[in-house]
Amino acid sequence: MSSGSVKYSIRCVKDEVEAYAGADQINTTDTFTFLAADSVVPPEVGSWSIASGGGGVFADIEDPASKFTGRSDSSYLLVWTVSFAQDTSRDTVRVEFTPANENWQPGKDWLDERDNQMYSTVLIGNQTWMAENLNFNSTVGNDSYYNDDSTTYAEDFGRLYNRAASMNGGRLTNATPSVVRGICPIGWHLPSRGEWDTLLTTINSSHSPGEVVQPVEAS
Repeated sequence: MSSGSVKYSIRCVKDEVEAYAGADQINTTDTFTFLAADSVVPPEVGSWSIASGGGGVFADIEDPASKFTGRSDSSYLLVWTVSFAQDTSRDTVRVEFTPANENWQPGKDWLDERDNQMYSTVLIGNQTWMAENLNFNSTVGNDSYYNDDSTTYAEDFGRLYNRAASMNGGRLTNATPSVVRGICPIGWHLPSRGEWDTLLTTINSSHSPGEVVQPVEAS
């Protein structure tokens, strides 16, 4: 008898719905991370939720590899839930963010704890400068703006501030370093004329205080 003539009775075994939220992420130095749960196979549906911890946000609660943003010096217990029909499985992952700017060094990103925005920094000579414009939203009246009043400029160019907002109650000084924090984050200050001169002298050895530095064309 040929095998082609054999007929089979079949009984199926139901698939197990099993969620895996990924390995714990401890001592995360930024205020965001990318999660690593197992993907789901349709018609299964997966979703993230927060079991404990305040101020956390998922970029996409249905993405197993979603970006998750939290607060510095905070711990979160996140839940990845997979569902199909009446079956549900859950798994948890712990995410811990280190204190803001712990072990920071010039050239590393700096976290502004006022609004959780990150700024790249650069060491020039013996001065450490922000490498991008401040984008902190002053809450004292309408004191900060976007260029052309468009939020599309925010990421690349930051905000514009009027004098009152930028100084934030401080007064102009020629001291080096300046003692005027102004609108800057804690640990930073508005540069004085003397500090600008130091910067320009560092990047252009032929510069004298008050002269305009000419841009150097790339070769």
